[in-house]
Amino acid sequence: MRLTLALPSLLVALAALTTITTPARGGDAPDVDVDDLRTFKRRRFPLLPTAGLVLGPSFGAPKTRFLGGAWLGVAHYPMSGPHTFFWSLAGALEVQSAGDEIALPFGVDLRLGSAWFSTTSRYLLNGTVYLLGGYRFGSALDIGAARFGIGASSPAFFLGAVRRIFLPVPSTLELVGVIPRDASPRFELRFGWSY
Repeated sequence: MRLTLALPSLLVALAALTTITTPARGGDAPDVDVDDLRTFKRRRFPLLPTAGLVLGPSFGAPKTRFLGGAWLGVAHYPMSGPHTFFWSLAGALEVQSAGDEIALPFGVDLRLGSAWFSTTSRYLLNGTVYLLGGYRFGSALDIGAARFGIGASSPAFFLGAVRRIFLPVPSTLELVGVIPRDASPRFELRFGWSY
């Protein structure tokens, strides 16, 4: 009985001894890779918030115009390294106009693509490239519309521009096709800021 209790304790002690690191001497390389520590810490938090604010014109629709939109949701980055694929799901709200009428349709957006994290900050995105799909529920201007598109974003570029020239330079660009259920298709060119 004592042997069965002592064996796990002995294994734990041996594991602890093998993970103890000694200070690097002279030209010795460190025993622990800093990048491994960084990615290990980020692996514990694969879900991060996602948010965005975009403006822009729309083309091809004689009636409805896109003025702007925003989204808020969650993104999943399953791989622990600097480069990973990702998907995000967000609730979205838009501002549309048709003549003197303004509508605020809401819906959902799904983004799927690749992301590159900074090697100096675990949660700073250098850039993302993604496909977009979504749906807006009925509003005063239509009875609902599907959205399909492509996009790219770079929060690191935005932060760099603010630090260097003190201007909030847009860092997100999306080209989206809109297919309403009761109107002609149109395109939206969106630019703004997102994470």
